[in-house]
Amino acid sequence: MKTVEDYTKLYDNEWESTLPKGPDPGVLANYTSDLLFSMERLSISPYQVRRLNPSSDSLAFTIDDPTSQSVAGSTLQELFQAGRLFYADYRDQAKLTLNAGVYSAACDAYFYISEESGDFLPLAIRTNVGSNLIYTPADSPNDWLLAKMMYSVNDFWAAQWTHLASTHEVVQIAYMSAIRTLSEEHPVMAVLNRLMYEVFAIQPLAQTILFNPGSAVDLVFAYSGQSALAYSNAKYTTGGSGRFQANYFKTDLKSRGLIDSSYGPALKSFPFYEDASTIFTAIKTFLTSLVGSFYASDAAVAADKELQAWAKEANGAAKVIDFPSSFSSRSTLVDAFTHMVSSSQRNRLLSTACD
Repeated sequence: MKTVEDYTKLYDNEWESTLPKGPDPGVLANYTSDLLFSMERLSISPYQVRRLNPSSDSLAFTIDDPTSQSVAGSTLQELFQAGRLFYADYRDQAKLTLNAGVYSAACDAYFYISEESGDFLPLAIRTNVGSNLIYTPADSPNDWLLAKMMYSVNDFWAAQWTHLASTHEVVQIAYMSAIRTLSEEHPVMAVLNRLMYEVFAIQPLAQTILFNPGSAVDLVFAYSGQSALAYSNAKYTTGGSGRFQANYFKTDLKSRGLIDSSYGPALKSFPFYEDASTIFTAIKTFLTSLVGSFYASDAAVAADKELQAWAKEANGAAKVIDFPSSFSSRSTLVDAFTHMVSSSQRNRLLSTACD
């Protein structure tokens, strides 16, 4: 291994019988592409990227005008004021415990929408460790590739444990609240029981397979399994991942300026949203019909004492973060129901992919 290109030999003739049409050449052929790197953020897990609002946000770090102009055709301030600047922050990883003999950065980064092409592209990556260097596409190819690799390591870590906090932990506690308040004959409970099958199994499995010393996290990641557990819990309790209503599919993406933004141009392409919205819409359409078949009006929902007990339990002893205070309409029930079902299906899809 004498050059970066030599590493592609490791993948020659691999996965030939794994995928129906053979290996996808995208990453293997374009791993140095800035567009591929930035679009991975909008394709795999976009939950750390947000558009900066010039009316309420501030810049986390700066890059000089000549560098920004050479990369993006505009200064950093011009991108910011035009609503074309995006930010992702993994600085919280600097506090985590590293496994012996390994290293990691704790990157934060800027992305931007190009005024010329409309593409979503990377602008700068700051490491926040060591000399705390800021890299841009204007640096040497190998230095910039290293910066993108460091960012991707941080991004992969955050995606796993943000997912654990925002789906598994959220649906588990809301489902437990339903178990304590809804009868087995209740239509909502009937569907939840079907979809939440084995939902609590993740707890002992994760502790044994992922978090215990010497288990998968210690072997795969830079940080320890106990760091993963603490990181996920922090994401749930104080990091925003545990919010129930605020993390509804479209509500969350809109709050971060990724869809329906009132400032700056729309994203030219958003693969994660385009794919997930098809599934989300199908789920919500089905549940709207289901709820409508059991409740003839909003008043019927409001009169359901079991539903109101579920909301009370969730907001009381269970301490579910941002759960509806009551169910006063069919739409309120559909939204909460859809969030539960969408999250459970996301868990199943990811588990199947991992298997």
